[in-house]
Amino acid sequence: MITLFASKMGTLKLTNILTDDLKQQLGVIYMKNNFEVIRPTGILDSVNTNNLRRDILETINDEVKIILLDFQDITFMNSSGLGALVATLKAVKAEGGELALCSLSDQVRIIFELSRMERIFKVFEDVNEFEAKHFVNAK
Repeated sequence: MITLFASKMGTLKLTNILTDDLKQQLGVIYMKNNFEVIRPTGILDSVNTNNLRRDILETINDEVKIILLDFQDITFMNSSGLGALVATLKAVKAEGGELALCSLSDQVRIIFELSRMERIFKVFEDVNEFEAKHFVNAK
């Protein structure tokens, strides 16, 4: 089951709350620690991305080591936002976590391709593809 709740800074978070018993009953084994999906909105520039970085680093803990940034509501990202996103990735890795992205708009995808950032970040088509790569059917 996935719940939706509002967070500070206009960011939406989707938290995976499957219990181990429920995962076993459903025949699903989670291959990594719990993850959290964060859905920023609007424009990602250096200021907004630094605020997002703070939220991400507050989220990383013993139970949540994987953060998926769902960019479906991002309308624009500039090079400053990209640089701040790279700094966020470094900080997450320093905390022992993982950072992945999904649902990139055409504009954001072009920036990633031109800067070759798709080689640095794990990029998924959408949340479903991300979940498919992190869950394995136990049956």
